[in-house]
Amino acid sequence: LNNYHAALADYDMALKYDSLNAQLYNYRGWVKYNLGKDTSAYYDYQKALSLDSINMKTFSKRDLAYTNMSITLGNMSLLEFKRGDFIAGEEQCSRAIAYDKSNADAFNNRGLMLLSMKKFEDAMKDFNHAIFLKPQFPVAYNNRGLVNDGLGRFEAARNDYNMSIQHDENY
Repeated sequence: LNNYHAALADYDMALKYDSLNAQLYNYRGWVKYNLGKDTSAYYDYQKALSLDSINMKTFSKRDLAYTNMSITLGNMSLLEFKRGDFIAGEEQCSRAIAYDKSNADAFNNRGLMLLSMKKFEDAMKDFNHAIFLKPQFPVAYNNRGLVNDGLGRFEAARNDYNMSIQHDENY
């Protein structure tokens, strides 16, 4: 619904009642990122990672903490991408994947970093894996199309762009 200002107010209120909830900090960071408040988003992501590090020591919360850390690191990689620091973004994504090897978004984001560094074959592997994990992932098809374009595989690129549109006609 993209009402980020209302969402921010809701997360602020929720954190007043549950200030140790890593997911709330991650989600609020995502909202701030979408509002262009990158520095503030970064601090929320750092807080989420800190809280999840604590939760990893509690056996009952360990799986959730790993998943949350993976999502948070993937989100942080987009901040690095926005800054043009593709190497740092790739590192964040690799850390995200280490925590959760089923995080299709992290593979897609890392592929985007690799594509930006013109590492086409490595980017292709990550986009392929993202699509394997999430077969109806229009962004990954589009990004793989960009790689195919960069490699001169224009028919494959066109097929990827069509798959992207097939999975999301607004894409």
